[in-house]
Amino acid sequence: MKCPFPIENYTNGETLYDGLVKRRARKAVCDGEKCLGSLMNQKPQNKPFAPQEIKEKAEDFMKQYYEENKPSVPLETRMEEINKEIAEIGTYTMSTEELQFGAQTAWRNAARCPARVIWKNLNLIDKRTVESADEMFEAIKNHMKLSFNGGKIKPSITV
Repeated sequence: MKCPFPIENYTNGETLYDGLVKRRARKAVCDGEKCLGSLMNQKPQNKPFAPQEIKEKAEDFMKQYYEENKPSVPLETRMEEINKEIAEIGTYTMSTEELQFGAQTAWRNAARCPARVIWKNLNLIDKRTVESADEMFEAIKNHMKLSFNGGKIKPSITV
């Protein structure tokens, strides 16, 4: 077995090969018989990234986003905005579309999840503006209502 392992969608026969595995930051734990890339990290990696690392990771993410989507703003323009924001505040804010793509891609690449074949159906509920406990409670209720969908479960994530 070799990395990347193909992900087959049995509903439509499509096969996906994850391109991220070749650009990963950490070495894969794979051998000739099995891929152990889905093992959970045993050591916490909570250290904040340096601004240069954020720029590099943002650029990698945006290149993938632009490869798989057709945004109206050119990549160079968006990267200038991102680099300016990183220089000013040490981070950057993704657009809702970028966040949606990031959530879907994370689910698509979650090797331990058997339901990931429907990653394109993941619904993003953007609640990054929530500031109070009452607003959060309403967001949770809204998430439950939307994702339950009258008994027909709709895969959803609230950020």
